[in-house]
Amino acid sequence: LHRLIRRQRQMCIRDSPGPDYFYKVVAVDRRGNVSEPVTVKATTRPLKVVTRRLRAVDGRLTAGLKKGRSIDVDYVAFPQGAPAEDQKLSLTFDVPAAGDYYLWCEYSPRHTKGRWLRFDLDGREFGRWATHQPWRLRRNRPIKPGTERWFVQRVVAGKGRYARNPTDRVHLDAGKHVLEVVFDGTNAGRTPWVSTFWVTNDASFVPKGYSPQFRFNRLRRQR
Repeated sequence: LHRLIRRQRQMCIRDSPGPDYFYKVVAVDRRGNVSEPVTVKATTRPLKVVTRRLRAVDGRLTAGLKKGRSIDVDYVAFPQGAPAEDQKLSLTFDVPAAGDYYLWCEYSPRHTKGRWLRFDLDGREFGRWATHQPWRLRRNRPIKPGTERWFVQRVVAGKGRYARNPTDRVHLDAGKHVLEVVFDGTNAGRTPWVSTFWVTNDASFVPKGYSPQFRFNRLRRQR
């Protein structure tokens, strides 16, 4: 019951602060005997919703990264032939309220072997994230120009080489923060192109372009 109430509270954060929810609860034993119902009341927490949209091309790029445009999408890439060292995209943002925040990303995968990105927040590792592979059946071949596809996902990242203890949230204090996206220096030309990031404390937030299905058809950008 406690978990049910907590889940309901998280799902309803778009409501005005403080609405009450009432649940009728009964106990049932293995023989099917049912108790008299009792009423349980739960009140949602007030929350000031904060969502920040960050364009990759507006960030600070190290020398090995470049900007480009695909369909109607501006992006940052780590191209083939760039120096074989980790490259960083840095984005600065602020949040007015402390709390747990979620990170979303729009990206275009390039190669199965290079689909990992690392995220650092304020100089500390948030985690490594495996983006979706660009092909069905884990094919290891590059994407040809003009055939790239764009996806939107919530970032679920884990610590260290093996991305242990993955999480989709991070606690931020009120104020200014720096998000760094780290591209693996051994995979120039294989790492994803990145377009847009969203930072939000709204657990129910879903950016435009998200689809629970990864469609490998003629649709090059999810809608």
